[in-house]
Parts: sequence; structure tokens; C-alpha cells
Amino acid sequence: VTADPADATKQTRAQVEIAFQKPCQQRITINYEKNIEQTALDGYDGWQRQQAPGDSSKWRQVLLTPEQIKRLRANTLENLFFYRDLERHGVTLEEQGAAAIDGIACLKISFTHGPGIVFARYFDSATGRLMLTETEVGGGIRESGELTAGGIRFPQTIVTTSKTAAGLTQTVTITFEKITVNENFPAGFFSVPVLAPR
Repeated sequence: VTADPADATKQTRAQVEIAFQKPCQQRITINYEKNIEQTALDGYDGWQRQQAPGDSSKWRQVLLTPEQIKRLRANTLENLFFYRDLERHGVTLEEQGAAAIDGIACLKISFTHGPGIVFARYFDSATGRLMLTETEVGGGIRESGELTAGGIRFPQTIVTTSKTAAGLTQTVTITFEKITVNENFPAGFFSVPVLAPR
């Protein structure tokens, strides 16, 4: 659910499917009423495709820029490795000290994936629960609820806030209905779609 920054009562709803696979693959499919948008990462290749529902002749496809690919790689690593062994993949972790989030004592840790790609995370000092994630551009990510799959606890809802070019706050809420673990996807699921000759 995406809220209109100018009027939070106006919302756009969509169905979202997100898949991650080691070593570094990700694919997000968003089904809007009048558009299907796919964004995928396959190692160091990234692409985005938009298509009209029910009409495969109406589509647009682009390759992602190096900066977009770096950000997707960072997001993929963090989702696949659950904050463990990230240093082995070139991520720098740095303790930033104590902080309070919603009145709860937290420890702030920065995860730096490279220039301009930093996630600051606030963990509850008593329980280790993730309270808040901030991005280097001022966005925020909060998790709530819980779903368990494959013996792993996942948040049921993720709320992301960011600033628009006009300085308004944009809010996107994802509520997970189903999570599966260790599903195997074929290599072609993530690879750049081959364009048919004309």
C-alpha cells in the first residue's frame, strides 16, 4: 500500500512478490491494476521491465545503472545473510553508540556497503530486536508483527518512509501473507529477458 504524499487517505494498492536466492539474486514483481513492474538482479546484471497486464505486446525494458545494481546487491546480501558474515562480502560494520528509539535503549550499528550505501540500524539493547533502519538519504524502515517459516522469524509488516523531491513524506507498507524458505528458482528466473527479434 503506497500512500499519496499529499493526502495519506489516497492509497495505491498492489500485490508484491519478492524472491531472493544465493549467491546474489533478487526479483521483485509488483502487480498494479494497470501495470506489472519487475525489477531483478542476477549477480552483476540488473534490469527492470514494465508491462501491461494481459497484453504482452505493450512493454518497456531497461538495464539498471551501476549505482542501482550496487544498491540492489546490498539489499540482497542483507536479506540473504541475516546480518551474518557480511564482512566477508566487503561490508563494514561500525558500532555508533547508544540511542533511544520509542523510549527503548538501543545500540546503533552502521552497515556500509560502499560509498553512498549505508544502513544505520538500531537494535534493542536488551533483546536484540531491530527497532529501526535508516538509510543515508534519510529514509526509515520499521518492522512489526511476526511470521515464521522454516524455523526463521520474519516481520509480517514493513513500513518504509522516504522524502519526495518536493520534501513530502512518502510511506509504503508491505504486509506479507506468505513466506517460503529454501525454494529453488531456475537461473533464468533472474536473468535479463532476451528480446525477441523483430
